[in-house]
Amino acid sequence: MRQVAVWFLACWSVAAAACVPTRQAAAQGDGPAERLAAADRLLRDGCFDCFAAAYEKYDALRRDPAVGRQAAAGASEAAILMAVRDAEFGLDSGARRELARSVAGASWSPLLQIADALPSSPRATSERELARRQVAYGNRQVFTARLRAHADENAVSAYLWIAFNCSYGQPGEPHLEEWLAAVPSWRDSPLIRYRAATCSGQDVDALRALLRADARFVEINYALGVHALAGQEFDPAIAHFRALDVARPGWPLLPEALAGAYFAVEDFAEALQFFDRTLEASPDSPDALLGKARTLTHLGRYADAIASLNELVAAGRWFVGDARYWRAFDEMQLARYDEAWVDVEEAAKYLVNADVPKLAGIIAFRRRQFDVARTRLENARRLNGKDCETPYQLGLVLSEQRGWSDATRVLGEANACLDAEDRQLADEIGRLRISDAPASRRDQQIARRERELATNARMRATSWFNSAVAFFYLSRPEEAKQYAERVAGDEQLGARARALLSRLDPPR
Repeated sequence: MRQVAVWFLACWSVAAAACVPTRQAAAQGDGPAERLAAADRLLRDGCFDCFAAAYEKYDALRRDPAVGRQAAAGASEAAILMAVRDAEFGLDSGARRELARSVAGASWSPLLQIADALPSSPRATSERELARRQVAYGNRQVFTARLRAHADENAVSAYLWIAFNCSYGQPGEPHLEEWLAAVPSWRDSPLIRYRAATCSGQDVDALRALLRADARFVEINYALGVHALAGQEFDPAIAHFRALDVARPGWPLLPEALAGAYFAVEDFAEALQFFDRTLEASPDSPDALLGKARTLTHLGRYADAIASLNELVAAGRWFVGDARYWRAFDEMQLARYDEAWVDVEEAAKYLVNADVPKLAGIIAFRRRQFDVARTRLENARRLNGKDCETPYQLGLVLSEQRGWSDATRVLGEANACLDAEDRQLADEIGRLRISDAPASRRDQQIARRERELATNARMRATSWFNSAVAFFYLSRPEEAKQYAERVAGDEQLGARARALLSRLDPPR
């Protein structure tokens, strides 16, 4: 079974003076009005660090008689936006949300309710995330109407108007340009340009421009990493994710994104570390539990993989079919065939693909249930005619059933498939040798393909020997001899092949 194997989100300053104090600004004084204006600019700049800096400025001005009322409102906006940005990256920051609620007060409660309904994960694979989306869809019309009525009034309303529509808008309804038209005071701010650029995908050019304009906007690295990963540009993706992970090590989406990226490049040791980090923050994350189990499987740590899958199976809610399939695979590797059979049969209730009947066929073969094995492998072959292992395994089953004619035909197809796969693996190895990937990863990827070539060679030798036996019983000695001679020097099958050759051409 040779299987190896992303979503969302974007400080472009309005002017350089908006982010960096200058001698000229200092010369004009730093009174309450100027400090308030500086905080307002930070809020428009849109990055998390901008919100944090804005909050400090607003908070320091809240008791100032000249600007206290405006500063209190600004502090509320900054606190809410910090909590929203945390949530957008999977951090359920109780302290930050509590700050937002305590600072904002009752008048902001409707917007806080909408903010709490925004998705905090690419997929609804947790009870909390599912609850968020249920609240959003259950109140969608009310929330949309509330946001539309006040969309252009302040930074929070403008941001939530775009974010909520991007997350929960439905086909056929007004789209991004019309949503932006509802916030004319804010649409050109980096705050809104960032969210617009991450609406229903990534406007990579806009995101790169924002990051070039303001290096504080490190969040943009996530969206750029997702875009690179989708285009199979793995090293740039890893670089983007790592850059943000250094700046925001507490945001849960980052270790999970890095785990997926390292898994994609077959660096399973690194992937495992990041899956573990994800689970430290979210112990019940089904995505991370499944990812960790698959990573452990590729590392050959089958018992550890089963332990991770046991948690998914026990929960019985997320990835039930995948969890059962991979547990069956790991159990098979440990020769726990009866347990593997129960799991693969359960996986078949949830998954419709070629891998499940293929695994079931192999398990049945090892349990010596040849009729069952044949049925499952033939089904797998119908679903995926390009997998080389399926006809190989089917040929073994047919040999056990003494279906000699069918065995020679199917094994011949398996050998042709293996030959083509060997050429593809050799091409991949050639490209890897001249690639600029890190040497350690390159060596791992080459070694993996070399192991696949060795496995193919082993399957090919077994196919040749079984074909020789089949032709022998079909009374086709020349073909039997041809295949037996191919494996006469094989360490595992050579003695048996030579014995067969002696029967085909006995000494005189």
